[in-house]
Amino acid sequence: MKIKKLNNGISSIAHEAKLLVEKGSVFISECTLDVHGYIKGNIKGKYVKIGPKGKIDGNLNCDTLEIYGEFTGNGEVRELQVCKGGRVKGSLSYNTIVVEVGAIISGPMKPIDKDPVLLIENK
Repeated sequence: MKIKKLNNGISSIAHEAKLLVEKGSVFISECTLDVHGYIKGNIKGKYVKIGPKGKIDGNLNCDTLEIYGEFTGNGEVRELQVCKGGRVKGSLSYNTIVVEVGAIISGPMKPIDKDPVLLIENK
């Protein structure tokens, strides 16, 4: 499997730009990935923001996903925010979710199963 990595600050996919991730590869972003264009393929990242004209089509795994544009595919995120005008077509698993009025979700959304936490206090 080929892996492409980005780090340091913000990476932006400009409006009308297209990024096609080779089948079987994963695009890894260790910084903010700000999408205003189109990405097709598998993505793993820390913070992904899809702008109002942005679109991601593929599988996604990230810490934070903020959607103003369109996400199509499957994914697992810790923090999910689907903003007004944002569209989700597919399946997303999440730890926390915020859905604003005017967002559209088509597909199953489910919380990530969490293992029980046992807190032990030392005295």
